[in-house]
Amino acid sequence: MYGGRVRFTVPVLWSIGFMVTFVIGGMTGVLQAVPPASFQLHNSVFLIAHFHNVSSAGVVFGAMAGYNYWFPKAFGFALDERWAEPRSGGWLIGFYLAFMPLYLVA
Repeated sequence: MYGGRVRFTVPVLWSIGFMVTFVIGGMTGVLQAVPPASFQLHNSVFLIAHFHNVSSAGVVFGAMAGYNYWFPKAFGFALDERWAEPRSGGWLIGFYLAFMPLYLVA
């Protein structure tokens, strides 16, 4: 995306949300690879937050990016962008409000 002409269409918004959330989950996975930290964080809500960041974001955000990209090609008409942009932002904000506090609770 660097140096290019990126149009922030709805599939790109879902994809960026996926990448940011997946990277956060990946960084917490690296933290859990450290044995002393893993011993402390095992069976905690930190682990639950990590799995939700990696698994749920990977499935939901990736599937929604694909759905919004392929829908016009499959059915011949486009979805309304005015509804889709707030929906992607709402999902991202709601996801962070639901699962980011779990990192702090541990």
